[in-house]
Amino acid sequence: MRFLVVALFSLTIAGCETAPRSPSLDDGLKVPALAIGVGKGQVPADTKFSGRNYFLDTSYVRVGLSDATVKELAGITRTHLKSLGFEEVSSRRKSHLMVFLYADRDLNSNDGSVLTATETHKMVMKEGAPVFETIQENSNQMVFQTQVQMNRHGRRPEVLGHVVFRSANEQWTGSEEQLVLMYKEQIVDLLPKAPLQNEKMKGDPGCILRFGFEEHKAKVTSVLKNSPAEKAGIKIGDLVESIDSVPHSLSTIEKLEGAYAQNLKVPIKLMRNGKTIRSQIAADVVCE
Repeated sequence: MRFLVVALFSLTIAGCETAPRSPSLDDGLKVPALAIGVGKGQVPADTKFSGRNYFLDTSYVRVGLSDATVKELAGITRTHLKSLGFEEVSSRRKSHLMVFLYADRDLNSNDGSVLTATETHKMVMKEGAPVFETIQENSNQMVFQTQVQMNRHGRRPEVLGHVVFRSANEQWTGSEEQLVLMYKEQIVDLLPKAPLQNEKMKGDPGCILRFGFEEHKAKVTSVLKNSPAEKAGIKIGDLVESIDSVPHSLSTIEKLEGAYAQNLKVPIKLMRNGKTIRSQIAADVVCE
């Protein structure tokens, strides 16, 4: 669920002796080349925003980038959004716009919306008992992505655009400065114009249709109180095998949430401590 996200990701080079100058991509940095991969989706210029509050989520920055670089990328994002008239808020519930910064080892999605490594789950017998074993295969590239989505009360979030960067090797080491430079240019292309007339909406925008749990690589990482997930008995640490018989590997939680109307219960299959857990879950409006 969620998403996705994807939330959402300076170098100073001396010019002459009298004064420093701003760097550009023409400075010929001696670092591995970066590639903008898996597509770049610009936010449509005629988008009618539901409001001008935004929430910046960096919790999906999991591996690869230094804290200083993440802070700098977040700062660039905030500066650009402020220039367009958006105001940062500290609550998802009040946010009309969600901006996710992601960093992980592999990008496994055709539309660039979900960061995950390739995993294979199988049941094996150990000491006469069945054990659920996970085999994970990582790519050689590190990935950084910024994703912009819009919230509307009672609906699923709408992904407006995203930009994805891939490292040239197994680490960002030696190329974080170049990533920052490229990001400064790409964030402007991603969201180039100030919002048009706001769309009228009732209720908090962050109260959206969802299951109420988050996962990473099929493993449940959080469960919201009083959410459909909690009522279905989902616990942190569970492995999501399928929802409505759709294997986790074939779809995202976000897409499945949007496919079902409120109060329409569908089966969910989990694995917990080597045992299969079956329940039912229905997407509902959840406020964070």
